[in-house]
Amino acid sequence: MALSREEIHIISHHGKMEKEAIRSSMRRNVYARPDQWKKFVKLFLLTLGVGFTTSGILFFFAFNWDSLHKLIKIGLMETLVTLTVALVIFGKFSLPVKNTILMGAAILVGTLFAVYGQVYQTGANAYDFFLGWTLFISLWVIVSNFPALWLLLLVLINTTFLLYIDQVGLDLDAISVFLILFILTALPLVLLNVLFNVSIIPVLPVWFRRVVELASLFFITSAVISGIFEARPSSWYSALFIASCSFGAIFFYGFTVRIIFYPAIIFTSLIAILSCVIIEFSNEIELTLLLVSIFVMISVTLVIKFILFLQRKWTDG
Repeated sequence: MALSREEIHIISHHGKMEKEAIRSSMRRNVYARPDQWKKFVKLFLLTLGVGFTTSGILFFFAFNWDSLHKLIKIGLMETLVTLTVALVIFGKFSLPVKNTILMGAAILVGTLFAVYGQVYQTGANAYDFFLGWTLFISLWVIVSNFPALWLLLLVLINTTFLLYIDQVGLDLDAISVFLILFILTALPLVLLNVLFNVSIIPVLPVWFRRVVELASLFFITSAVISGIFEARPSSWYSALFIASCSFGAIFFYGFTVRIIFYPAIIFTSLIAILSCVIIEFSNEIELTLLLVSIFVMISVTLVIKFILFLQRKWTDG
């Protein structure tokens, strides 16, 4: 059984483990092996290369826009998208390499839509552009099951919604907007977790979960904070209820799986909300700054002590 860094430290502190045995155990269980470093560097350089290539294509069109014929502009973009997809389908690369190339193709699809809109001056709203981009890469996202593409899809969905609200002018307050963003972000994460637990999708990396969890928590916290500074419409009570249920569920889940990350982010959100409550109900600016500063210092200190206590308890247990 592989030992974690914390477990090795505990064994070495309470036992009679020789230094060489500690080094050997750290190399075997904790430190990355040369083949792992090689894989990481390979993927990092590939991702960097794809990113610089797509950025170069964007800057190429921006710099040479006036000197290119419209058929050349669209033809070049279509050729690039076709070539990248052909590399994914017919290229004899490993799966991570193919997924990274497909990520570049998904970005090029957005560039193609932008070039088409600028060439023909379609007059479409910005949300139409992002909606088309979202729809046309959705099949790639589902088939590839590449977490970075899932993240891109979530960003596009949220951007489409925000631009739709801004340009169509729906009568939604900030609380409702943040609530819908929370649902659009948290619901796919829940669905992906369910699919992962029943082995329908093979992998759901920790970094992807953490990014989406932080985004979801930001949206629901922002919904509650927005209501504090407004006239507290009925949507704020809905946000307060959803936030309470979400915070409780995340806190309980964190204790169940013994992951410090979950109680830490819940405490951070609660500190932010309570700080805004102090700001709202305090009249004098100087007194408000003093109260908020004292509250943040005390609350952060207590949270750190509690987190350290939990970490020691869960590690020893």
